[in-house]
Amino acid sequence: MLPKFSTYMLEHTGISTMTVFNASTSLPKDLPITTPLTFPRYDGKHVLTLDKNGWWNPLGGHINIGEIWTDTLIRESLEEAGVVVCTIKVVGFILAQRISVIDQARAKYPPLSILPITTSTVSRYNKHWKPIETIDRGIFSEGRARKLLKRRSDNNQMLEIFEYIIAQGHEK
Repeated sequence: MLPKFSTYMLEHTGISTMTVFNASTSLPKDLPITTPLTFPRYDGKHVLTLDKNGWWNPLGGHINIGEIWTDTLIRESLEEAGVVVCTIKVVGFILAQRISVIDQARAKYPPLSILPITTSTVSRYNKHWKPIETIDRGIFSEGRARKLLKRRSDNNQMLEIFEYIIAQGHEK
């Protein structure tokens, strides 16, 4: 039996979106993908990036028009952390359902979408990377990554996903 994961109400620029992780090795074909994310491993450790809000995150970001979501992960990983990822494996997806919006013009994402959650391997690490989209990057032990993800104010959603990945052995 799969574990039950916490929901998180994301409030951003007048838009409220309910999110919940669903463990799965495949993605729903009938829902649009907006933001793929990956938990990459490098040298037996975990790569995370620090955003402008002070949250440590998996790598990933918004899909450009016409871009395949796996290409987005590769591009965003290079931009956000100076790493090239490969061996991308789906471990689930976050179902994002928009609950309310104050200004329809700001609602650039569909009312229901998914954020693929993956694991990956770092095939190249740029030691001379300079932060542009993020504040910092780090390579962390499992314990340190847990502590950093626990600091997020997202109802422990990313921490639960990370712990699921570790418990299932998906990161190997």
